[in-house]
Amino acid sequence: IFKNIYYKYLLSFLRKQVAVNLKFKDKYKGQECYIIGNGYSIKYFDLKKFQNKISFGCNNLFYHSDFSQLNCKFYITVHSSIYSPYWFNPYSKKLSYNFFSKEYKRKILENNHINFFVNLNDYFFTKNLDNVFYLSNFNNEINFDNFGDPSNFFQYTTSSIETMISLAYFLGFKKLYIVGCDYLLYPTMCGRFYENHNEEIIKNFNSTSWKDEFFNNVSKKIDVKIISYEKNFQSKYFEVIDYSEYFSTDKKLKKNYEIVTKKNLKLLKNFNMEYSI
Repeated sequence: IFKNIYYKYLLSFLRKQVAVNLKFKDKYKGQECYIIGNGYSIKYFDLKKFQNKISFGCNNLFYHSDFSQLNCKFYITVHSSIYSPYWFNPYSKKLSYNFFSKEYKRKILENNHINFFVNLNDYFFTKNLDNVFYLSNFNNEINFDNFGDPSNFFQYTTSSIETMISLAYFLGFKKLYIVGCDYLLYPTMCGRFYENHNEEIIKNFNSTSWKDEFFNNVSKKIDVKIISYEKNFQSKYFEVIDYSEYFSTDKKLKKNYEIVTKKNLKLLKNFNMEYSI
């Protein structure tokens, strides 16, 4: 009951906060962009190579030492309540201090040239930040036949990859290159670029089956390619291209401490999200 009241009255009152997103409609019509996740494969890439197109970033990408070299104009942190000082940690399942809140807001201020998109549920924690924009599905059911409207009802607020692709479509980008979203590949690779474990290829692990409808719809409406560090990777949704061939350069595996400072690795460990650091 409380949830229904919350969405019906309070969030409806804040609809004008998402309406401003209309200014982004088709702003980059016909252009190409990178959609960059946090996957393990980023350890093989020279991130500076990706500065030739506009990019979308998400989650902890801004802790990569070469993040500032990207032409990143849009950044996604849509996890609900991630800007709240206290939250129910998804791993401990306990109410605890939220280390993300203060740190992510610091990064938003530090990168004031980037448009940050966050969940409307975090409005009261971020309303004083000038480069923050809001998204909400207003508790509506997902309809995979469309990508939603960021200036009204936007249904993809539970997954960064869905949010980035849907926003790119709204902004008019005609071709997307997906980078560091390794769960879209087969064999599926787990891990993040800031973690310290060895390479893990998990065979027969279908982590995206619950997103089939979304990605199948994307493949019909947008030209999407995935940049991988090896030719033997495949995707049931999109064409996979080899990093070395695309950039005419060699790949090089780097340790997490070579691409993330020790200070930031310590910070990420303090987030209490069971990262392997």
